[in-house]
Amino acid sequence: TARHPQTASHGPPSVPSPSHAHAPHRGPVAAKPVVHRSAAQQEESAKVVAFLKEAGLHMYAPVLLQSGFDDLETLAAIEDADMRDLGIPSHLTARLRRKINELRGPAAGENINPNHPVVVFLRNAGLEQYAPVLIGSGFDDMETVLLIDDLDMKELGFARGHMVKMKKRLRDYELQLEAEIQGPPPPQAWAP
Repeated sequence: TARHPQTASHGPPSVPSPSHAHAPHRGPVAAKPVVHRSAAQQEESAKVVAFLKEAGLHMYAPVLLQSGFDDLETLAAIEDADMRDLGIPSHLTARLRRKINELRGPAAGENINPNHPVVVFLRNAGLEQYAPVLIGSGFDDMETVLLIDDLDMKELGFARGHMVKMKKRLRDYELQLEAEIQGPPPPQAWAP
């Protein structure tokens, strides 16, 4: 019988022990540059990681940090295109946007007048949590709020259902305004 060179009569071929095994790299491997970060930078990065963990997005921390989103201020300025380029799916992009707005929210909302027309409208619509981000983004009067579109709301971190609710409330508001401008209908003449 013919024997294969690998199956000599001395038993199975020997497998190198893990301490001696040096598997060749498969494909190009980019060398990671050694970056020396100050304690303050490390602290800022830790805040980003904690923020992402709280948002349930900790799996994106490495790519965000390596892409320069290594402090909360920079992360707060991230754009949807950046998130898409980093491989973050759209449903998680919306979640990150909402969390960023929550991060900004209380500080931005401290000086908002509770009787501001936009705040009153949002409160009546059950969407008051968006007042700080709307007003802070320039939607600071009802005329401007009436012009908001889906992309604006998405970028401001509106949940999908809240976008639907906002559009419905804005339609109702617009109809109410038109009715007020037109005034009451003229009285009907009685025909005997």
